[in-house]
Amino acid sequence: MAPTNTLLPAAASAQRGTALIEFTLVLPLLLVMTVAAVDFGRAFFVKNVVSQAAREGVRLARRCRPPPTAPWSATGCSRWRTPPT
Repeated sequence: MAPTNTLLPAAASAQRGTALIEFTLVLPLLLVMTVAAVDFGRAFFVKNVVSQAAREGVRLARRCRPPPTAPWSATGCSRWRTPPT
C-alpha cells in the first residue's frame, strides 16, 4: 500500500511557492527589527560616551582650576593643580 501523506508533484510545487511568499512577507519585518536593534545599541553607546566625556571634563575642570590671579591664557593642569578637598 502506498503512503497516504505523499504529495503530488503539482501540490509540492505549490507548497514551495507558498513558503517562498511567506518568507518574502516576513523578511522585511525581520530586517527592520535587526536594524532597529543595532541602531538602538549604537545610540545607547554614543549616549554613554558623551556622558562619560562630560563627567571627565567636569572632573578635570574641578581638579585643575587655576587660581583667581592667573591670566586667562594660563593652561596646563600640572601647573595649577589644586589639592583635593
